[in-house]
Amino acid sequence: MLKRIITAAAYLIVFIPALVFSDTWLLPIEMTLIVIFSTYEMLKCIGVLKKFAVSIPVMIISAAMPTVTRLSVTVDRLYLIPAAFGVILFLLIYLFGVAVLSNGRFTVDDVAMTFMTTVYMTVGYCSVIFVRDATVVSGGETYNIGKYLLFLIFIGAWITDTFAYFGGRLLGKHKLCPDISPKKTVEGSISGIIFCVISFMLYGLIIGKGFSQQVNYFSLAAIAVAASVVSQIGDLALSMIKRRYSIKDFGKMMPGHGGMLDRFDSVIPVAIALAVFCEIFSALGINIVSEII
Repeated sequence: MLKRIITAAAYLIVFIPALVFSDTWLLPIEMTLIVIFSTYEMLKCIGVLKKFAVSIPVMIISAAMPTVTRLSVTVDRLYLIPAAFGVILFLLIYLFGVAVLSNGRFTVDDVAMTFMTTVYMTVGYCSVIFVRDATVVSGGETYNIGKYLLFLIFIGAWITDTFAYFGGRLLGKHKLCPDISPKKTVEGSISGIIFCVISFMLYGLIIGKGFSQQVNYFSLAAIAVAASVVSQIGDLALSMIKRRYSIKDFGKMMPGHGGMLDRFDSVIPVAIALAVFCEIFSALGINIVSEII
């Protein structure tokens, strides 16, 4: 436990400045590094890391996406969505092309796992930047909601993970998904959701009282429940992949935690969920935090 705490503290010292100065290029740079390490770990897990015709293009595409996401702030969304789909389709066709020409060395299963995990991780990490840059137009004014929602990604993922663990240790009696993660319990899962909602409400109070903002607590509560649920699904999904390939951790770069993916497995789906919420709020003109830009 001490090793986990020391490692977490060391990485937070490096990571927190990227959140505090998220309006600069520090955030995309750190997301680029994280997506590179995560992609490396996943490709190694599924056994295609040394198939360079696959791993090198995949890592280049993944590494480029955080920068593209930050630059896309100035691009009309009408062009952004088709461009994103274009990149995804290109990657899929390329992987199938490699499989066809590999004489069985790169299988259909390899194509499916490489494509699915690459898109999932890249979209997740890019969603962190997308959320940070999110705005909503309400009453003829443009509001910057992203600078506050950004922190909810990590609060949601890590509070859920922490209190699901302790809730399970203290109260757990009913197994949640014993075939995937034998130690996770229904009671732990519920504890994670409850404390995620509480943490979001406390965060809203800090913003409201400390920064004199008007906070939509109902929206925060709804986001908290969704964030906690998808956080746990993301954790279990990557645990399922680890079991499929018979590994305990994705890597060793974070002593006590495993690899980069072992620490960010629940962050990825929460970031995607928050990005979807941002789009919904933008379309409906719902303002969570009243700060005009």
